[in-house]
Amino acid sequence: MRHLVEAGTDAALLTLFDPAALPEDFDQTPLDDQISLWDKLEQQGRMKLVNTGGDGSFLLHAYEEEPAPENLRPYLQEPIVLDKLQVPSGTLYFTGTEYVFARDDSRLRKNPLMGGSLPLKPGVWHLTLYRTEYPDDFHDRLFEEKLRGPGYRLWNSMGCLVGAAVLAVVATIASLFFMRLMPWAVSALPLGLLVVSLPFIVGNSESFRRIDAKKREIEREYPSIVAVLKRAV
Repeated sequence: MRHLVEAGTDAALLTLFDPAALPEDFDQTPLDDQISLWDKLEQQGRMKLVNTGGDGSFLLHAYEEEPAPENLRPYLQEPIVLDKLQVPSGTLYFTGTEYVFARDDSRLRKNPLMGGSLPLKPGVWHLTLYRTEYPDDFHDRLFEEKLRGPGYRLWNSMGCLVGAAVLAVVATIASLFFMRLMPWAVSALPLGLLVVSLPFIVGNSESFRRIDAKKREIEREYPSIVAVLKRAV
């Protein structure tokens, strides 16, 4: 079974953990002391730290009792193994380290984009983690291949429209500045305003929203991190 979970971090570290596996007083422990606990808790199989190398948002694909699929295997890098990960409650969280909790999940509830959870059978799990590495422009080329035709051209045109809009803004400001010297310049204002509005018109169209949703759907098939979970006990 595949689980998809998104998480974010401002500390370049993500965490897999079951709150029930953490010390009861974890939430009352000062942050500096929590940090000093992380290595110990990881060695005990009570959490797993994931060094992302940078801040941002990350998508996890977790495969429960099955291997990573063929389409991802060429992009899996640097496997990390944790023989025993404790999941006593059956809920495994994937969050930035800033949002790890034992009982008080208020910070995560206020920032739900910074983590989520997946259900597992309570027990101990064998975990293999991979980061993924894709070729340059991988998603764009995949999107072009899957969409093709007018839909892809419409989505791809947005970059040109934005560039034209920026030039139109510059031209419109120049027209206003030189209007007294060149009264005819005012006639270019409606055209400039039309060009400036085009990215907003196209971007809010039903067709473009459908295409953009399709692109996000395709991107979600290729995660930042892959976890393979097998029951250990």
